Amino acid sequence: MHPVAGGPPVVVDRFSRELVRRGHEVTVMTTDALAPHGDDDWAKAYDGGYELAVFPSYRRHVFGYSPRLKSELNKRVSDFDIVHLHNLWGYTNIAATSACRKHGVPFVVSSHGMLDPNSLTRKSLKKALYGRFVEFPRLRQANGMIFTHREEQRLANQSCTGLPRGYVVPLGADEPPESGVEEAMSELINEHPEFAGKRLVLFFGRIHPKKGIDLLIPAFSALLKRVPNAHLVFAGPVAPGYADDFQRQVDGCDIADHITHLGAVYDARKWAILSLCDVFVLPSYQENFALTVVEALRMGLPVVLSDHVNIVEDIVEAGAGLRTDLDPIAIADVLTRVLTDEPERSRLALNGPDLVERQFTWEVATDALLESYGSVVPALQSPGFATAGGIRSQGQILS
Repeated sequence: MHPVAGGPPVVVDRFSRELVRRGHEVTVMTTDALAPHGDDDWAKAYDGGYELAVFPSYRRHVFGYSPRLKSELNKRVSDFDIVHLHNLWGYTNIAATSACRKHGVPFVVSSHGMLDPNSLTRKSLKKALYGRFVEFPRLRQANGMIFTHREEQRLANQSCTGLPRGYVVPLGADEPPESGVEEAMSELINEHPEFAGKRLVLFFGRIHPKKGIDLLIPAFSALLKRVPNAHLVFAGPVAPGYADDFQRQVDGCDIADHITHLGAVYDARKWAILSLCDVFVLPSYQENFALTVVEALRMGLPVVLSDHVNIVEDIVEAGAGLRTDLDPIAIADVLTRVLTDEPERSRLALNGPDLVERQFTWEVATDALLESYGSVVPALQSPGFATAGGIRSQGQILS
């Protein structure tokens, strides 16, 4: 659940909050496996009305072995109606699936894109062996798989045969705060005078090799020759071990003066940078959903996505964004089109918020999640379980 893990902690938190709002009891169990050493207070930032239990682990950042997590699961798992796992390739799944089988508690798994063939190419030998003998047999014993999109489901079934029934549960966009965004915009403009008079191209998310950074930087270099007042803004933390490569890529294109890296941005500053920029770009090699995309759409920001972002088809069909191939010149071509064609940019900006309201809110997503839970656990198929506004606690859910 540490923020360095990117999207999955946000997903768990938002679903947990919405489930609690509807009258369910939710407990989230996790380890400190991804928490940087010395960062001991990170869990205090979560305050969503659900229990968050963090257990110490060994071999952090590698496997996350946690005897205390195993012990607590064996004590408490029978208290829950359903267990929802949000992790692959670590000890958490071993401990949780073992406890569920021992106590006869149904469980479902969200793979968060980790079964995408592209994802499996990283540390491929390790994943092939571990998958065959440890992970995949456990996945096949689940009572259901939760996917964010039908394309994620298709790719997962391609990677691991014999998976249990899958359910498509989209994710949602947060709502911007009622106040503070305009002040944050003014602060960013004052802090970054290089933004003045520029067409701002935004990359928002973890700066990670899978995000296509090696394509985006040369693409932006080509874009500058066509749109000289373009400026590239990176908003997000650099993935561990990638900082040197990222800097070398920037230096290699000799465009450092046209790039600003804001680091991680949260709360009002996040919505402020989404409001200030002219186009959002995500040329990922693999992306099962991308929360930042739907947040950009909510703010009326046109998006340019690679054809390996699973929700790209929905966005293109809605007229809220454009598709690009995984090629620097192709990316530059599409960005040029958005930045130089004012009617096109206005059309894309207008369609984004409507799409989010129809398909990508946490309320819509939680409706789908509860429907999938009810399919897995017949006792939870009562109308009260899947309907918002319950007066009493109607389900006990462990994530």
